[in-house]
Amino acid sequence: MSYYFGQGVGKNMEKAEDILRVCAEQGDIMCRFRLAAMQGAAEYLYPGQVAEEDVDFSSSMENFRIAACAGHEKALYCLRVGLKEGRVTKEVFDETEQACRRAVDSMTSDARERAKKSQRNS
Repeated sequence: MSYYFGQGVGKNMEKAEDILRVCAEQGDIMCRFRLAAMQGAAEYLYPGQVAEEDVDFSSSMENFRIAACAGHEKALYCLRVGLKEGRVTKEVFDETEQACRRAVDSMTSDARERAKKSQRNS
């Protein structure tokens, strides 16, 4: 995010997007989420920020979908906004919402199991 904000380096949005894309492709869900926001849907996260008129939201919505399927709940929220604006179909949203819930439940269950094991060992 240094290139995005210009922290310690010159601000370079193109380079920031390239780095986020590489990290997202390697499975980093937070990078996938940030990439989606950079691709034109930042207005979903920061009310009052206006997207450029010629933005193609399809890449942004797809990246939010991938992040949400991995359990990123803010990405699911952004996809819900996309649904309301007609950028995502109800079917895609419903499938993604179910996947998000399964991922969140799975993470919660794993954390619960680790806590139980830890309590047994102490």
